[in-house]
Amino acid sequence: MASFVAPSLQVSSSPCSWRTRPSPCTRCHLSPSSSSKPLLGSHDYSLLKSLTLSPHVVNSEADSSTRRMKEVKERTREAFYRAWDSRAAMEMVDTVERLGLSYHFEGEINALLQRFCDWNASEDLFTTALRFRLLRQNGFPTPSDVFGKFMDKNGKFKESLTEDIWGMLSLHEASHLGAKNEEVLAEAKEFTRIHLIQSMPHMEPHFSSHVGRALELPRHLRMQPELSSSRASKIDFDMVQSLHQKELTEICFLWTVGIFPDPRHSSCRIELNKAIAILLVIDDIYDSYGSLDELALFTDAMGSWCNGSAPEYMKICYMALYNTTNDIAYRILKEHGWSVIEDLKRTWMDIFGAFLAEAQCFEGGHVPSLEEYLTNAVTTGGTYMALVHAFFLMGQGVTRENMAMLKPYPNIFFCSGKFFGYGMTWELQEGDNASSIECYKREREMDTVLEDEACRKHIRQMIQSLWVELNGELVASSALPLSIIKAAFNLSRTAQVIYQHGDDNKTSSVEDHVQALLFRPVSSNGHAQITMQ
Repeated sequence: MASFVAPSLQVSSSPCSWRTRPSPCTRCHLSPSSSSKPLLGSHDYSLLKSLTLSPHVVNSEADSSTRRMKEVKERTREAFYRAWDSRAAMEMVDTVERLGLSYHFEGEINALLQRFCDWNASEDLFTTALRFRLLRQNGFPTPSDVFGKFMDKNGKFKESLTEDIWGMLSLHEASHLGAKNEEVLAEAKEFTRIHLIQSMPHMEPHFSSHVGRALELPRHLRMQPELSSSRASKIDFDMVQSLHQKELTEICFLWTVGIFPDPRHSSCRIELNKAIAILLVIDDIYDSYGSLDELALFTDAMGSWCNGSAPEYMKICYMALYNTTNDIAYRILKEHGWSVIEDLKRTWMDIFGAFLAEAQCFEGGHVPSLEEYLTNAVTTGGTYMALVHAFFLMGQGVTRENMAMLKPYPNIFFCSGKFFGYGMTWELQEGDNASSIECYKREREMDTVLEDEACRKHIRQMIQSLWVELNGELVASSALPLSIIKAAFNLSRTAQVIYQHGDDNKTSSVEDHVQALLFRPVSSNGHAQITMQ
């Protein structure tokens, strides 16, 4: 079988440029491994030259942008097939995924991933960690014991590895895909974190900045791809941004852009946005407008999918929900051939029940335990509703067998929804919102400032543990399509972006992310990033 080849696409002064890798350090032996030399021929450099800076693409140049993007895609596709070096191919796949361009090359990437499943015991740390990360994040079987060869007889990573800074950085990124009981990856995360921090003062400034960003926010936790000065990245970002702006003429939320970043899912974003808009109205009804008796009537009426004897303003909300849900179900039937009205209705009935339970807690003055709070918040936050809708709207890999897995909801949905719980608030009384932190404080009878900070630290640790639990879904065998697994991970990343600002004022605000994603053009130096900083 013909081998696939790709140029070595590496970071330079911009951490996502498609260029050869620079030497990271100036005053120590922290240099790339000996196999890190450029893997490009003269023809490959011509390809990379075509991907360098171009002027910002404005709307009047849309046709020209499309033509240029088509040319770049054809050249890149040729590069995939021309390469015969596995490491170069892995680095190209990694760069294409990092820049958010992988949806253009799904066939080529999947073929390469199949090849990457053949592990090479002689590979260095950088390549082993890169292979592991690419396979695991794309749902392929990936045993963590492949890192055993880099450990000493005491089960610790060899100190000699610290001289390979690129290998250490690659291992650090891979370690964040560790699942429960994968001690080797937990050890790798701490080992690389400590040594990379110690090495940063000896690195060249641009590389130190790159390492700092990786330590602050690993690739696996980022909501959106990085942006670079390459022509492909700039043109694609401008075209996708233009698409999002058109979606704004319908309705658009950061949530759905985060869950469905692929431009092909424009209709999915629009349809799910409609459901989210109705969820926000229902949330207000339960929180601010309805009496407990009215809410009980409304919940009973929705349980039978009719407006019953609910107040008039509730009937209007019901009609909006009824019509929207039926419209979405009809679209799914027409496009994918599945009758899913009952599946969609069930998610809403569960939401109404959870909202009523929350209202009853408020009325009775009950402060929930943290576990009670999280369990209910997963539902009221709309996690199950959003992911069930996403499952059917995307329609990729849907079968009767995995449709049955939605009852009860899969564990990956629950794990993803917990990120909502750690950020959302449970209103105890007007003007006094209790978050997961507040519930934990009440549960442990904490009230001092010192205890408040200790509680925040505990919650942050729980969020880190939650990522480990979520990563376990990549390791476990599942009949769920990879598309919905990725959507669940994307929802978790988006929740962190939206809610993290309240815990750390140094992070970018939601408004900053919206501006960068929807309105702000790629900067001329290509160094803009839409990530959880």
